[in-house]
Amino acid sequence: MAINSVHAQKVGLVFSGGGVRGMAHLGVIKALEEEKIPIDYITGTSAGALIGSLYAIGLTPKEIERMMISSDFIKWAGGVYDEENIFYFLKNPNDPSWASIKLMIDSIVKTQLPSNIVNPAEIDFSLMETMAAPTALAKYDFDSLLIPFRCVAADITAKNQ
Repeated sequence: MAINSVHAQKVGLVFSGGGVRGMAHLGVIKALEEEKIPIDYITGTSAGALIGSLYAIGLTPKEIERMMISSDFIKWAGGVYDEENIFYFLKNPNDPSWASIKLMIDSIVKTQLPSNIVNPAEIDFSLMETMAAPTALAKYDFDSLLIPFRCVAADITAKNQ
């Protein structure tokens, strides 16, 4: 007698980048929730990684949306600092490591300057604060978050994966 095994389908979300357009990913999550379709895995890059990671740690779409449209988040995304935090975010280290110019020898010699226009320090700290407890509970293992998560990234400055 043969035993038939039944395998449930898995739903994986793959979110792209795109800045503010990344908010559209919330609509996908909301639609899946309304249809009671469970999400088994999430992966994303850039804005998609931000939305996906916040959902993977357990924030609801409404909580994520509230965060994204908050005046604080809008200031952080624009590189605007609260006056009381300027010392912490704009203070250079006490050594010359804060200034760097990379020289790469390929077919020609060229310099490479920092590529970010907006200093991400304040938003980085805010996201660390938001994600610290859930990631610690998951023992810093993306597979152990509420929904397993992957982030696709590249170092565009060094041109490496």
